Amino acid sequence: MEALRLEAQRQAPRRVEAEEAVRLLGLQRQVPLETTGARVVADLRRASFGGLILDRGSEAGFVADQGVICPEGVVGRLWAVAPGQASVLPVDAHNASVGVMLARSRATGVLQGTGPGRAAVRYVGPQEVVQVGEPVLTSGLDRVFPRGLLVGHVTAVRPRERELALEVALAAPLDKIHLVLLLPPKPPIQVEPPPPPPETETQEAP
Repeated sequence: MEALRLEAQRQAPRRVEAEEAVRLLGLQRQVPLETTGARVVADLRRASFGGLILDRGSEAGFVADQGVICPEGVVGRLWAVAPGQASVLPVDAHNASVGVMLARSRATGVLQGTGPGRAAVRYVGPQEVVQVGEPVLTSGLDRVFPRGLLVGHVTAVRPRERELALEVALAAPLDKIHLVLLLPPKPPIQVEPPPPPPETETQEAP
């Protein structure tokens, strides 16, 4: 029994990564852009000037400022690229920023990282009506991410004199990611989803 338990523990990470690979393939089919996969080999987010380290770099055609996503949402952008590896500036880093919009009001702002799994949205006008739980999406205005990708959800709304201060819980589980997709450099602001597969006509049996 103990041997079976230990074997199950050993196999668990492989099962998790296999499930993640299946979901990533589904995401790749949903995003109508030419994307490239990579594996996260190190998480240095808690170190000074740290980030997520990928197992591919310039040899794969990666360049700085490419957007990085996972099935749950936006991960960050490339900020350093070398042969054989690349560094991702995650969206929760204090020097990270993403152009965003609110799903319901469509008001735009800038999301800035505030620490592990958290961020804040600035420059949303005080006249806007924003609800806790509202999805925060990419606006496409930063030309790193196309419009409409999930970034997170509003957890608090604090009115100020000239703007609303919004706190956000990020959607991507940055401390548990194994596989990511890289978007092409400077994608279009608006991309159209892929067309649905053609319907096949069914014939009744005589």
